[in-house]
Amino acid sequence: MQIPAGPSSRRRSRGPLACGSQSRRSGPDATCNSRPAAGGRQSATAPCMPARERPQPRAGRPHCQPRPSELRTRPRKIVFADELQPRAPLHPEKHPRDLGPRPNPVPDYELKYPPVTSRRDRSRYAAVFQDQYEEFLELQRQVGAMQAKLQQLEALLLSLPPPRSQVSPGPPVPQPPCGCAASTGWNAVTAMVALLSPFPTLPFQKEVRMAAHVRREFEKKRVDPGFLDKQARCDYLKGKLRHLKAQIRKFDDQRDSNSENSVYF
Repeated sequence: MQIPAGPSSRRRSRGPLACGSQSRRSGPDATCNSRPAAGGRQSATAPCMPARERPQPRAGRPHCQPRPSELRTRPRKIVFADELQPRAPLHPEKHPRDLGPRPNPVPDYELKYPPVTSRRDRSRYAAVFQDQYEEFLELQRQVGAMQAKLQQLEALLLSLPPPRSQVSPGPPVPQPPCGCAASTGWNAVTAMVALLSPFPTLPFQKEVRMAAHVRREFEKKRVDPGFLDKQARCDYLKGKLRHLKAQIRKFDDQRDSNSENSVYF
């Protein structure tokens, strides 16, 4: 047999609802104070939990503090000794210079024109010889004319007085005594010293200027780039033509010796 609930039980069931409505009115920070039901018995429903506190913002990490990802150990790279580049010494030792005689470089025509082995090579060497022989004669004529001019200038320099740095000072000119500059006797002595001097003043200075001019012209023509290039080209062609002529002559001599040793039946 069921007993109908009385007004007291209805009042007990309203407790949680009233608490919930009160908490919604007061806000999230309000707490729920539920009184126990009449008769000393608490309600079967759970008490209302307090509201959550707002999260506080975290303090920022200082700049000097590394991040946790940077604290991880990096893998080490293994490098072998033969892979390392040798370091240059701080104070490299200077090797002593080779003071011995240097070997003369081999001209290119000796490598380009080896000994003749066939008549075809002989005809080719002869064509090169005839082609460059005319150029050699022209260069030899120009270089010879320039060398003749240099020899004439050198002979003229030997006949002229030496430069001023090599000229010995002449005899000192006597100075008149004090108070006697206008005397006729002293003027006669000065004129006699000027006549007895081996090189008079004006002609000697003229010869010195001429010698300096000739010496400048001699040095200018002796180191002229055009003259030096022609002289070097002439010497090169002279050696090349000699080499070609010697190779052709060796081939002819060898062929003649083979023809003499052959026996005809």
